[in-house]
Amino acid sequence: MYTTDEKAARQALEQVQAWDFERIFLCHGDLIEEDAKAVFNRVCTEYLDGAKAKGWFAKKLAAIIAKYQ
Repeated sequence: MYTTDEKAARQALEQVQAWDFERIFLCHGDLIEEDAKAVFNRVCTEYLDGAKAKGWFAKKLAAIIAKYQ
C-alpha cells in the first residue's frame, strides 16, 4: 500500500482485479460484503486513472475505499 512505484502498484492492482472474490476484509473499517468486486474495481479505476503524484497512494486509496463503505 505504501509505494512510490506507480508501475508496480498498477500491476499489483490489476492482478488482484483478476481474482474471483466476494468480500473485502479491511484492517480498519467496515467489512465489504456486497458488490465487493465492483467496489474494488471502482477503487482501482479511480486510482489507476488518477494516480500521477508519488507518495500519496495510501491516503488516496484509503479515502476512495471509505466512500464505498
